[in-house]
Amino acid sequence: MEKANQLHNELVEKAAENDEGLMEMYFEKGTLNENEMRQGLKIGMRNHVVFPIFCVSAKMTCAAAV
Repeated sequence: MEKANQLHNELVEKAAENDEGLMEMYFEKGTLNENEMRQGLKIGMRNHVVFPIFCVSAKMTCAAAV
């Protein structure tokens, strides 16, 4: 569980880095809510600094977004 929390915090920080307003919110609250994270990640993808990775398996008929 500790590793999951660490990775979540890193993701929140990376989302905040893509927008000054989000960065201010992150510094004030110490976190971002889900919508704020989505906004930051969307900006990062638009600016080509965040890249989604999708893990899939045709053989196992399954997929997981990472």
